[in-house]
Amino acid sequence: MLSSCSSPRQDTAAPSAVPAPEVSFLTGTESFESLDLLMRGQNGSCMVNISAAGDGRSFAVRVENADFESREYTFGEPGYVPLLPRLQVNAPQAVNIYRNEDDTADLPDVLQLMFTGEEPDKGSISRFFMIDGEGIMRPVDIYDYTAPGKVQPADYIDRTQITRSESYKYIYEISVDDTDLYDGDGYFRDVRDRVRIKTMVFSPAQGRMSIYYEQIDESNPLYFGYAWWAAANTAAQYFTLYDLPGIDYSSPVEVRDPDGTSGYYYPIEDDRFSGTASLRNYLGSLFTGAVADRIMNDAPQRYADIDGRLCARGDYDARVQQYGQLSFTVWEVNPNSMLFRSRQQIFDEYGNPDGYTDGGNFVIGRSDDGPWRIMRYRYPYI
Repeated sequence: MLSSCSSPRQDTAAPSAVPAPEVSFLTGTESFESLDLLMRGQNGSCMVNISAAGDGRSFAVRVENADFESREYTFGEPGYVPLLPRLQVNAPQAVNIYRNEDDTADLPDVLQLMFTGEEPDKGSISRFFMIDGEGIMRPVDIYDYTAPGKVQPADYIDRTQITRSESYKYIYEISVDDTDLYDGDGYFRDVRDRVRIKTMVFSPAQGRMSIYYEQIDESNPLYFGYAWWAAANTAAQYFTLYDLPGIDYSSPVEVRDPDGTSGYYYPIEDDRFSGTASLRNYLGSLFTGAVADRIMNDAPQRYADIDGRLCARGDYDARVQQYGQLSFTVWEVNPNSMLFRSRQQIFDEYGNPDGYTDGGNFVIGRSDDGPWRIMRYRYPYI
Protein backbone atom coordinates (compact mmCIF):
# COMPACT_ATOMS: atom_id res chain seq x y z
CA MET A 1 0.00 0.00 0.00
CA LEU A 2 1.31 3.46 -0.81
CA SER A 3 2.21 5.67 2.10
CA SER A 4 0.45 8.98 2.51
CA CYS A 5 1.97 12.30 1.52
CA SER A 6 4.43 13.95 3.83
CA SER A 7 6.92 16.79 3.71
CA PRO A 8 9.09 16.55 0.56
CA ARG A 9 12.34 14.71 1.18
CA GLN A 10 15.64 16.51 0.55
CA ASP A 11 18.12 14.10 -1.07
CA THR A 12 21.82 14.85 -1.39
CA ALA A 13 24.40 13.12 -3.53
CA ALA A 14 28.16 13.28 -4.00
CA PRO A 15 29.45 15.20 -7.03
CA SER A 16 29.68 13.07 -10.15
CA ALA A 17 31.24 13.31 -13.57
CA VAL A 18 27.84 13.28 -15.29
CA PRO A 19 27.56 16.50 -17.31
CA ALA A 20 24.85 18.95 -16.32
CA PRO A 21 21.81 18.95 -18.59
CA GLU A 22 21.53 21.73 -21.11
CA VAL A 23 19.30 24.59 -20.06
CA SER A 24 16.34 25.24 -22.35
CA PHE A 25 13.86 28.09 -22.40
CA LEU A 26 10.31 28.31 -23.67
CA THR A 27 9.96 30.39 -26.81
CA GLY A 28 6.23 30.90 -26.28
CA THR A 29 5.20 28.65 -29.18
CA GLU A 30 5.49 25.17 -27.65
CA SER A 31 2.17 23.33 -27.27
CA PHE A 32 0.92 22.63 -23.76
CA GLU A 33 2.16 19.34 -22.35
CA SER A 34 1.81 19.36 -18.57
CA LEU A 35 1.94 21.31 -15.34
CA ASP A 36 3.77 20.31 -12.14
CA LEU A 37 2.77 21.74 -8.79
CA LEU A 38 3.12 21.07 -5.08
CA MET A 39 -0.18 20.37 -3.36
CA ARG A 40 -0.79 20.06 0.36
CA GLY A 41 -2.95 17.17 1.49
CA GLN A 42 -4.44 16.33 4.88
CA ASN A 43 -1.20 14.58 5.86
CA GLY A 44 1.56 16.54 4.11
CA SER A 45 2.46 17.63 0.59
CA CYS A 46 2.65 15.80 -2.74
CA MET A 47 3.90 16.58 -6.23
CA VAL A 48 1.04 16.69 -8.74
CA ASN A 49 1.36 16.51 -12.51
CA ILE A 50 -1.53 17.71 -14.70
CA SER A 51 -1.89 16.90 -18.40
CA ALA A 52 -4.52 15.93 -20.96
CA ALA A 53 -5.46 12.26 -21.08
CA GLY A 54 -4.79 10.38 -24.29
CA ASP A 55 -8.37 10.73 -25.53
CA GLY A 56 -8.29 14.50 -24.96
CA ARG A 57 -11.59 14.32 -23.08
CA SER A 58 -10.23 14.09 -19.53
CA PHE A 59 -7.49 15.35 -17.24
CA ALA A 60 -4.65 12.93 -16.49
CA VAL A 61 -3.40 13.51 -12.93
CA ARG A 62 -0.40 11.88 -11.29
CA VAL A 63 0.17 12.29 -7.53
CA GLU A 64 3.59 11.43 -6.11
CA ASN A 65 4.34 11.29 -2.39
CA ALA A 66 7.62 11.97 -0.60
CA ASP A 67 8.65 8.30 -0.99
CA PHE A 68 8.38 8.69 -4.79
CA GLU A 69 5.35 6.40 -4.89
CA SER A 70 2.65 7.58 -7.25
CA ARG A 71 -0.98 7.13 -8.13
CA GLU A 72 -2.55 8.04 -11.46
CA TYR A 73 -6.07 9.31 -12.06
CA THR A 74 -8.28 10.31 -14.95
CA PHE A 75 -10.95 12.94 -14.29
CA GLY A 76 -13.59 13.91 -16.82
CA GLU A 77 -17.23 14.90 -17.13
CA PRO A 78 -19.67 13.65 -19.80
CA GLY A 79 -20.35 16.28 -22.46
CA TYR A 80 -17.31 18.37 -21.48
CA VAL A 81 -13.60 18.50 -22.35
CA PRO A 82 -10.69 19.89 -20.31
CA LEU A 83 -10.26 23.65 -20.47
CA LEU A 84 -6.51 23.67 -21.04
CA PRO A 85 -4.16 26.32 -22.42
CA ARG A 86 -2.95 25.97 -25.98
CA LEU A 87 0.68 26.83 -25.20
CA GLN A 88 3.10 25.50 -22.58
CA VAL A 89 4.03 29.06 -21.60
CA ASN A 90 0.45 29.36 -20.29
CA ALA A 91 0.65 26.13 -18.27
CA PRO A 92 -0.14 27.94 -14.97
CA GLN A 93 -3.63 28.59 -16.39
CA ALA A 94 -4.34 24.85 -16.65
CA VAL A 95 -5.78 24.65 -13.15
CA ASN A 96 -6.49 26.76 -10.09
CA ILE A 97 -5.14 25.73 -6.72
CA TYR A 98 -6.41 27.29 -3.51
CA ARG A 99 -3.63 26.98 -0.98
CA ASN A 100 -3.73 26.80 2.80
CA GLU A 101 -2.29 30.27 3.36
CA ASP A 102 -3.17 30.31 7.07
CA ASP A 103 -1.25 27.10 7.80
CA THR A 104 -4.41 25.64 9.33
CA ALA A 105 -3.45 22.11 10.38
CA ASP A 106 -6.42 20.22 8.93
CA LEU A 107 -7.02 22.36 5.84
CA PRO A 108 -5.73 20.77 2.61
CA ASP A 109 -5.25 22.65 -0.64
CA VAL A 110 -8.13 22.51 -3.11
CA LEU A 111 -7.51 21.78 -6.79
CA GLN A 112 -9.94 23.20 -9.36
CA LEU A 113 -10.16 21.50 -12.76
CA MET A 114 -12.09 23.41 -15.41
CA PHE A 115 -13.99 22.03 -18.39
CA THR A 116 -15.80 23.53 -21.35
CA GLY A 117 -18.87 22.08 -23.03
CA GLU A 118 -18.60 20.16 -26.27
CA GLU A 119 -21.71 22.06 -27.36
CA PRO A 120 -21.67 25.88 -27.23
CA ASP A 121 -24.76 26.08 -25.02
CA LYS A 122 -23.15 24.00 -22.27
CA GLY A 123 -20.74 26.73 -21.09
CA SER A 124 -17.91 25.98 -18.64
CA ILE A 125 -17.86 24.08 -15.35
CA SER A 126 -15.48 23.31 -12.49
CA ARG A 127 -14.74 20.23 -10.44
CA PHE A 128 -12.82 20.29 -7.14
CA PHE A 129 -10.39 17.80 -5.63
CA MET A 130 -8.39 17.30 -2.42
CA ILE A 131 -5.72 14.87 -1.21
CA ASP A 132 -6.96 13.00 1.85
CA GLY A 133 -5.03 11.57 4.80
CA GLU A 134 -4.17 8.43 2.85
CA GLY A 135 -2.61 10.37 0.00
CA ILE A 136 -5.57 9.69 -2.29
CA MET A 137 -6.86 12.46 -4.54
CA ARG A 138 -10.61 12.46 -4.15
CA PRO A 139 -13.39 14.58 -5.69
CA VAL A 140 -15.10 17.18 -3.52
CA ASP A 141 -18.89 16.83 -3.72
CA ILE A 142 -21.08 19.91 -4.16
CA TYR A 143 -24.25 20.41 -2.08
CA ASP A 144 -26.31 23.43 -3.13
CA TYR A 145 -28.66 24.46 -0.31
CA THR A 146 -29.92 27.47 -2.29
CA ALA A 147 -31.50 25.30 -4.97
CA PRO A 148 -35.21 24.36 -4.73
CA GLY A 149 -36.20 20.85 -3.74
CA LYS A 150 -34.21 18.09 -2.09
CA VAL A 151 -30.47 18.71 -1.97
CA GLN A 152 -28.53 16.18 -4.04
CA PRO A 153 -24.73 15.97 -4.30
CA ALA A 154 -23.32 17.24 -7.60
CA ASP A 155 -19.94 16.72 -9.25
CA TYR A 156 -19.40 20.28 -10.46
CA ILE A 157 -20.44 23.92 -10.36
CA ASP A 158 -21.55 25.85 -13.44
CA ARG A 159 -18.69 28.38 -13.50
CA THR A 160 -14.92 28.69 -13.41
CA GLN A 161 -14.57 31.96 -11.44
CA ILE A 162 -14.80 31.88 -7.65
CA THR A 163 -13.13 34.02 -4.97
CA ARG A 164 -11.68 32.70 -1.74
CA SER A 165 -13.04 34.91 1.04
CA GLU A 166 -12.04 32.96 4.19
CA SER A 167 -9.93 29.90 4.98
CA TYR A 168 -12.81 27.48 4.44
CA LYS A 169 -15.11 29.68 2.39
CA TYR A 170 -15.37 30.82 -1.24
CA ILE A 171 -17.65 33.38 -2.87
CA TYR A 172 -19.58 31.47 -5.50
CA GLU A 173 -21.66 34.37 -6.80
CA ILE A 174 -22.51 37.98 -6.04
CA SER A 175 -25.57 39.24 -7.89
CA VAL A 176 -26.70 42.87 -7.90
CA ASP A 177 -30.22 43.73 -9.03
CA ASP A 178 -30.27 47.36 -10.12
CA THR A 179 -33.05 46.97 -12.67
CA ASP A 180 -35.56 48.42 -10.17
CA LEU A 181 -33.83 50.94 -7.93
CA TYR A 182 -36.89 52.16 -6.01
CA ASP A 183 -39.16 50.65 -3.40
CA GLY A 184 -42.95 51.02 -3.31
CA ASP A 185 -42.67 54.45 -1.65
CA GLY A 186 -40.29 55.83 -4.27
CA TYR A 187 -37.15 55.61 -2.12
CA PHE A 188 -33.94 53.91 -3.19
CA ARG A 189 -33.89 50.26 -2.20
CA ASP A 190 -31.43 49.33 0.52
CA VAL A 191 -28.27 47.50 -0.55
CA ARG A 192 -29.47 44.51 1.48
CA ASP A 193 -32.41 44.28 -0.93
CA ARG A 194 -30.30 44.76 -4.06
CA VAL A 195 -27.50 42.25 -3.43
CA ARG A 196 -27.39 38.49 -2.89
CA ILE A 197 -24.22 36.54 -2.09
CA LYS A 198 -23.74 32.79 -2.42
CA THR A 199 -20.77 31.20 -0.71
CA MET A 200 -19.29 27.70 -0.77
CA VAL A 201 -18.17 26.29 2.58
CA PHE A 202 -15.43 23.64 2.37
CA SER A 203 -15.65 20.73 4.84
CA PRO A 204 -12.47 18.63 4.42
CA ALA A 205 -13.60 15.87 6.79
CA GLN A 206 -16.69 15.23 4.65
CA GLY A 207 -15.00 16.07 1.35
CA ARG A 208 -17.75 18.49 0.38
CA MET A 209 -18.54 22.07 -0.59
CA SER A 210 -21.89 23.40 0.65
CA ILE A 211 -23.49 26.41 -1.05
CA TYR A 212 -25.51 28.86 1.06
CA TYR A 213 -26.85 32.40 0.87
CA GLU A 214 -24.99 34.80 3.15
CA GLN A 215 -26.88 36.98 5.57
CA ILE A 216 -26.22 40.59 4.54
CA ASP A 217 -26.27 42.91 7.54
CA GLU A 218 -23.99 44.43 10.15
CA SER A 219 -23.80 41.17 12.12
CA ASN A 220 -21.96 39.58 9.17
CA PRO A 221 -19.48 42.40 8.42
CA LEU A 222 -17.26 40.74 5.83
CA TYR A 223 -20.15 39.96 3.49
CA PHE A 224 -21.92 43.21 4.37
CA GLY A 225 -18.76 44.85 3.01
CA TYR A 226 -18.72 42.66 -0.09
CA ALA A 227 -22.37 43.57 -0.74
CA TRP A 228 -21.63 47.30 -0.60
CA TRP A 229 -18.51 46.81 -2.73
CA ALA A 230 -20.51 44.91 -5.38
CA ALA A 231 -23.22 47.59 -5.43
CA ALA A 232 -20.51 50.24 -5.80
CA ASN A 233 -18.93 48.39 -8.73
CA THR A 234 -22.31 48.07 -10.45
CA ALA A 235 -22.84 51.82 -10.27
CA ALA A 236 -19.25 52.84 -11.04
CA GLN A 237 -18.98 50.57 -14.08
CA TYR A 238 -21.19 53.05 -15.96
CA PHE A 239 -18.47 55.67 -15.44
CA THR A 240 -15.42 53.53 -16.25
CA LEU A 241 -16.22 50.48 -18.38
CA TYR A 242 -19.64 50.58 -19.99
CA ASP A 243 -22.38 52.91 -21.12
CA LEU A 244 -25.76 52.90 -19.49
CA PRO A 245 -28.21 50.54 -21.19
CA GLY A 246 -30.28 52.05 -23.97
CA ILE A 247 -27.61 54.24 -25.54
CA ASP A 248 -28.49 55.31 -29.09
CA TYR A 249 -25.37 55.49 -31.26
CA SER A 250 -27.40 56.51 -34.32
CA SER A 251 -27.95 60.08 -33.06
CA PRO A 252 -24.57 61.61 -32.10
CA VAL A 253 -24.32 65.18 -30.81
CA GLU A 254 -20.95 66.96 -30.84
CA VAL A 255 -20.30 68.77 -27.54
CA ARG A 256 -17.33 70.71 -26.16
CA ASP A 257 -16.51 69.57 -22.61
CA PRO A 258 -15.61 72.08 -19.86
CA ASP A 259 -11.96 71.07 -20.21
CA GLY A 260 -12.00 72.34 -23.80
CA THR A 261 -12.02 68.97 -25.52
CA SER A 262 -14.64 68.11 -28.09
CA GLY A 263 -16.45 64.81 -28.29
CA TYR A 264 -19.63 63.11 -29.34
CA TYR A 265 -22.44 62.36 -26.93
CA TYR A 266 -25.28 59.93 -27.49
CA PRO A 267 -28.81 59.98 -26.03
CA ILE A 268 -29.84 57.30 -23.52
CA GLU A 269 -33.26 55.74 -23.07
CA ASP A 270 -33.22 54.38 -19.50
CA ASP A 271 -36.42 54.54 -17.44
CA ARG A 272 -34.39 54.75 -14.22
CA PHE A 273 -32.77 58.09 -15.08
CA SER A 274 -34.37 61.21 -16.56
CA GLY A 275 -31.16 63.24 -16.49
CA THR A 276 -27.86 63.82 -14.72
CA ALA A 277 -29.65 64.86 -11.50
CA SER A 278 -31.33 61.45 -11.12
CA LEU A 279 -28.07 59.72 -12.05
CA ARG A 280 -26.29 61.71 -9.32
CA ASN A 281 -29.06 60.75 -6.86
CA TYR A 282 -28.42 57.10 -7.69
CA LEU A 283 -24.75 57.52 -6.80
CA GLY A 284 -25.82 59.35 -3.64
CA SER A 285 -27.80 56.29 -2.51
CA LEU A 286 -24.48 54.44 -2.25
CA PHE A 287 -21.65 56.95 -1.81
CA THR A 288 -21.04 59.99 0.36
CA GLY A 289 -21.60 63.27 -1.41
CA ALA A 290 -17.88 63.87 -1.95
CA VAL A 291 -17.28 60.44 -3.47
CA ALA A 292 -20.42 60.64 -5.64
CA ASP A 293 -19.32 64.03 -6.97
CA ARG A 294 -15.84 62.69 -7.73
CA ILE A 295 -17.26 59.80 -9.75
CA MET A 296 -19.78 62.02 -11.51
CA ASN A 297 -17.28 64.74 -12.44
CA ASP A 298 -13.89 63.07 -12.73
CA ALA A 299 -14.48 59.52 -14.01
CA PRO A 300 -13.48 58.72 -17.63
CA GLN A 301 -17.10 58.38 -18.79
CA ARG A 302 -19.03 61.65 -18.90
CA TYR A 303 -22.76 62.33 -18.91
CA ALA A 304 -24.60 65.50 -19.84
CA ASP A 305 -28.15 66.87 -20.24
CA ILE A 306 -28.60 67.84 -23.90
CA ASP A 307 -31.92 69.14 -25.21
CA GLY A 308 -33.68 67.69 -22.16
CA ARG A 309 -32.22 64.20 -22.56
CA LEU A 310 -29.56 62.29 -20.64
CA CYS A 311 -26.59 61.67 -22.92
CA ALA A 312 -23.27 59.83 -22.56
CA ARG A 313 -19.97 60.41 -24.28
CA GLY A 314 -20.02 56.70 -25.11
CA ASP A 315 -17.66 53.94 -26.14
CA TYR A 316 -15.18 54.30 -23.29
CA ASP A 317 -13.40 51.44 -21.54
CA ALA A 318 -10.70 52.22 -18.97
CA ARG A 319 -10.08 48.61 -18.01
CA VAL A 320 -6.51 47.50 -17.25
CA GLN A 321 -6.25 43.93 -18.51
CA GLN A 322 -3.58 42.69 -16.10
CA TYR A 323 -5.86 43.21 -13.08
CA GLY A 324 -7.86 40.23 -11.85
CA GLN A 325 -10.06 39.40 -8.90
CA LEU A 326 -10.05 41.55 -5.79
CA SER A 327 -10.62 40.16 -2.31
CA PHE A 328 -10.71 41.58 1.20
CA THR A 329 -7.86 40.43 3.43
CA VAL A 330 -8.38 42.35 6.70
CA TRP A 331 -11.41 44.16 8.00
CA GLU A 332 -11.92 46.49 10.96
CA VAL A 333 -15.39 47.00 12.39
CA ASN A 334 -16.52 49.98 14.48
CA PRO A 335 -20.06 51.02 15.42
CA ASN A 336 -20.26 53.62 12.63
CA SER A 337 -17.58 52.54 10.17
CA MET A 338 -16.10 49.46 8.54
CA LEU A 339 -12.72 49.36 6.79
CA PHE A 340 -11.76 46.57 4.38
CA ARG A 341 -8.17 46.19 3.17
CA SER A 342 -7.88 44.34 -0.13
CA ARG A 343 -5.48 42.68 -2.50
CA GLN A 344 -5.92 42.22 -6.23
CA GLN A 345 -4.60 39.46 -8.46
CA ILE A 346 -2.33 40.52 -11.30
CA PHE A 347 -1.26 38.72 -14.47
CA ASP A 348 1.99 38.66 -16.41
CA GLU A 349 2.47 39.40 -20.11
CA TYR A 350 1.28 35.88 -21.00
CA GLY A 351 -1.90 36.17 -18.96
CA ASN A 352 -0.61 33.86 -16.20
CA PRO A 353 -1.28 34.59 -12.50
CA ASP A 354 1.63 36.66 -11.16
CA GLY A 355 0.86 37.31 -7.51
CA TYR A 356 -1.06 40.18 -5.98
CA THR A 357 -0.95 43.94 -5.64
CA ASP A 358 -2.49 46.27 -3.08
CA GLY A 359 -6.16 46.69 -3.94
CA GLY A 360 -6.64 49.75 -1.74
CA ASN A 361 -8.97 50.36 1.18
CA PHE A 362 -12.75 50.22 0.97
CA VAL A 363 -14.55 52.12 3.74
CA ILE A 364 -18.23 52.44 4.57
CA GLY A 365 -19.58 54.63 7.35
CA ARG A 366 -22.59 56.38 8.79
CA SER A 367 -23.49 59.21 11.14
CA ASP A 368 -24.90 57.84 14.40
CA ASP A 369 -27.56 55.35 13.26
CA GLY A 370 -28.09 56.94 9.85
CA PRO A 371 -27.80 55.16 6.51
CA TRP A 372 -24.51 53.53 5.51
CA ARG A 373 -22.57 55.17 2.69
CA ILE A 374 -19.29 54.42 0.93
CA MET A 375 -16.59 56.81 2.14
CA ARG A 376 -13.57 55.46 0.27
CA TYR A 377 -13.60 53.56 -3.00
CA ARG A 378 -11.35 52.72 -5.95
CA TYR A 379 -12.75 50.92 -8.96
CA PRO A 380 -10.79 47.65 -9.11
CA TYR A 381 -10.04 47.41 -12.83
CA ILE A 382 -8.60 50.80 -13.77
